Amino acid sequence: MSLSAPDLTSTGAPRLPRSSRFLGTAIIALMAYYVQLLVALAAHVAEIVALDLLFGYLRYRSGSTLLTALLSSAVNVASTIEIALIVAYS
Repeated sequence: MSLSAPDLTSTGAPRLPRSSRFLGTAIIALMAYYVQLLVALAAHVAEIVALDLLFGYLRYRSGSTLLTALLSSAVNVASTIEIALIVAYS
């Protein structure tokens, strides 16, 4: 029975099998993707909360629900136009 030296990298750490390295790379790539997704989602939620606070303040100051409804509709129209332009030019 012969004993062979373990397969080590230059740093002395054991070398992982090729499939394990691929799995680790895939996991890190997916984690990076989901972090990016969560950051984008957090930015979108922050925008919605900021608009809601602004509309609430305007409703409080003006006493008009119609004003906030019209402003909300204007934001929705602007968002629709923005998405249409993004789709058209991408």
